[in-house]
Amino acid sequence: MVPHVISLTSFLRFNEDVEELIYVSYDGRKVEAKTSYNVSLDDLFSIEELSYRSRVFILSSIFNKIEAKRILMKFNVDVFVTDVIEFSEFKKISKIVNSPTWIFITGSRIEHELTKLNGIKSYLIPLHYKSLKEYVNSTSKHKVEEGLYYSPRCT
Repeated sequence: MVPHVISLTSFLRFNEDVEELIYVSYDGRKVEAKTSYNVSLDDLFSIEELSYRSRVFILSSIFNKIEAKRILMKFNVDVFVTDVIEFSEFKKISKIVNSPTWIFITGSRIEHELTKLNGIKSYLIPLHYKSLKEYVNSTSKHKVEEGLYYSPRCT
């Protein structure tokens, strides 16, 4: 069971380009981002399905840990996430997830390149898969039913 580290950029659709913010925050500087975003509910709720098969960690490269947890709690998926990791802890992820190997899923080219340079298996959402939901379906034995997440309890 290989842990999955999922970047916020894989299920949040930002209204402006955030690649420069990610690069600056990787450099160790604190960035206060006041950026607007839309949430892809199918991708967000796919985290639940993935959590039944492996441990799931969320990497927050744009927001601080508390803001990332607030987003997860707003959509009731925080219980399926083992922990939220700040981007400043990127170099220590193997220790945090307690595994030398882990899979990284992101929607940011900079995060993808950084993990590839460190020898980590990384998937870029627009390049390798259309969405996080498509990745989850490709790694499962059965497909997640369409409309499964749209019951009155889930939304």
